[in-house]
Amino acid sequence: MTSCTQTVIQSDATSTTRNTFDTDSSATGTTGCEVTPLLVPTCGAWFGVSSPSADGRYDYVRGLAEYEARVDERPDILHFYQRGGEPFPAPEHIALAERAGGQPSILHFAWKPATDMSWRRIAAGEADEGIDRVASGLSAYERQLFLTIHHEPENDVVDDSTAGMTADDYVDMYRHVVGKLRSAGVNNVVYVMNYMGFERWAPIVDALYPGDDVVDWIAYDPYAFERHTTFAHMLNDPNDAGWPGFYEWATAKMPGTPIMLAEWGFDLATNSRAADIVREAPDTLRTQFPAIKALVYWNDRARSIDARLSGDAAHANEFADALNEVASHEYFAMTPTPGTP
Repeated sequence: MTSCTQTVIQSDATSTTRNTFDTDSSATGTTGCEVTPLLVPTCGAWFGVSSPSADGRYDYVRGLAEYEARVDERPDILHFYQRGGEPFPAPEHIALAERAGGQPSILHFAWKPATDMSWRRIAAGEADEGIDRVASGLSAYERQLFLTIHHEPENDVVDDSTAGMTADDYVDMYRHVVGKLRSAGVNNVVYVMNYMGFERWAPIVDALYPGDDVVDWIAYDPYAFERHTTFAHMLNDPNDAGWPGFYEWATAKMPGTPIMLAEWGFDLATNSRAADIVREAPDTLRTQFPAIKALVYWNDRARSIDARLSGDAAHANEFADALNEVASHEYFAMTPTPGTP
């Protein structure tokens, strides 16, 4: 870690006070770095990972070991995905976050309260029993954590109102779940509204926003394909219809709100310049995207993208070396995570 002085401010995480951060505090050599009540590092940004195992079994213990075989720095954030009403964090989540010999990681859960019912039914209370069980698990955890409620809702929206999956239904669901957690006494959660953020979904992002009183961070999930030639282009990709790009939209709609890349990565099968582009990240963030205060690399593959560092994609090996350089950059080590010795 750096020589920054750490100050951890303890507070009720359900506070609706909007974060403010001095963009100048991200400059190299700044002292007095703090973690705000809503887990915002006032200097630099967090650098985290979501890394299930390469064998497709979603073994995060093995997956994190695979990631750390290529990236030396311990992640500031560990991102997991949960469904249904079983309590979390589980012991294995906590063990990964609290490993000896370094700073603790901040847990982040993307949680779908139910996968067998519509947003409207969840908003009407049909998933409340499971939400209460989850509330007990969250309250039992001794640290603050990030929580997303049904991430990437854009491509789940159904315009037919009879389906119970409209943008209005999503907002009602999100607000209901937050209300239930708060009424159950959960006060250690920092709420993250996690969009996909791709330009094709521009027409519905406003309608999906649940409101400032239930959103602490805004997140999106950008990926760099062959057409993305700079790190800045990946972070803010406008379209020809007047969409300014997700970052520009978010900072205009919610000024002062911290932004997270809850997932990000490069298609290592097609992006031949991925290693060079990712090395631009620290300077690009500091000078052009100061509201981005956390980046969580998605170390996995899907049908349309292969971002796995240990995979056989054409550019995986050279990109892994470059990402290791970036993760150790001082911009991502200026503010230690809460609880760091």
